[in-house]
Amino acid sequence: MNSFHKLSYNSNEESSIVTILRRHNPFFKKLSFQGSLLLYQYGKVIKFPSQKIIYKEGNKGTSVYIILCGKVIIKVGGKGIIAVASVGETIGEEAILEPEHQFR
Repeated sequence: MNSFHKLSYNSNEESSIVTILRRHNPFFKKLSFQGSLLLYQYGKVIKFPSQKIIYKEGNKGTSVYIILCGKVIIKVGGKGIIAVASVGETIGEEAILEPEHQFR
């Protein structure tokens, strides 16, 4: 038996949100509607306050974040700002690609 199942959405609201994400977010533009829906259904939207530390250097990452709005400033030790992630970009993908990866 095939382990794949047909995706369905629970409401017009869910369909509208996924359509908006696909229209305005570069990450979701790359996905099919079904792929976007799956990510939306199994993902979790988290709003971080300004200046919130998401990862600390040396900690193991456990999540991947897709930036839906705003930006994330990436600093490393005494080097200061090394990158800025903005809408459509991801941070923390090493957490699922290399589970033993530590942010250094």
